[in-house]
Amino acid sequence: MKDTFYFSHDCNARNDLKITRLRYKYGMEGVGIYWCLVEMLYEEGGYLMLSDCECIANELRTQCDTLKSIIASDLFQNDDEKYWSNSVLKRLEKQHEKSQKASESATKRWGNANAMRTQCDGNANKVKKSKVKKSKEEEAATAAAETEENSEDLAAISMEYEKNFGLITPMIGETLEEWVDRYPRDWITDAMSEACNSNARSAKYVQRILERWQRDGRGDTQAPRRCPNDAPAWLLEGLT
Repeated sequence: MKDTFYFSHDCNARNDLKITRLRYKYGMEGVGIYWCLVEMLYEEGGYLMLSDCECIANELRTQCDTLKSIIASDLFQNDDEKYWSNSVLKRLEKQHEKSQKASESATKRWGNANAMRTQCDGNANKVKKSKVKKSKEEEAATAAAETEENSEDLAAISMEYEKNFGLITPMIGETLEEWVDRYPRDWITDAMSEACNSNARSAKYVQRILERWQRDGRGDTQAPRRCPNDAPAWLLEGLT
């Protein structure tokens, strides 16, 4: 079964000049065909074969000539064998980079932890010895230390998630990064443990636990590291 990913869709995409021309020529049927092709491109890794047009047209319940005409428009690119969308390829590349980053962070955390600590200590010693531009270097060191801490926390949380919940998709990777930015590491691991114990292994369930602790407290004195007001709307959507 293929992994399911979300992709961004601008709320004013219907006003794009290319979409407007498509709608003028084919009506809303053409717009629907276009977005179905975009979904298929994501499912197939960014490319579809021109030789499959008849099969796709049958699946979409449309005329093969109509489908080929839309593919030949400036909404897609082709090389007489396959066709693609440059916009889709760019978004797929970003998804791949985020997934690769999460995987590499986990590997570095567990496979090279000592080297990371040594590097962090070395940076701290250099800051202590510096006499020039002390204020700016201290600010830089603080930012680097926080970034290093977040990186280690993200790696540990990623390993824990993959072990107990499953594959980290690009969207889940972004969610884990938001958790690390907003909550203490032990809050996140405890929330995941509680979700597992409740047989509710989903990121949304963990999010609800963290939000409840944020709002009502969890019986200890430790506070989250970040103010929750800076959370993006998409992360909280559907969780209240």
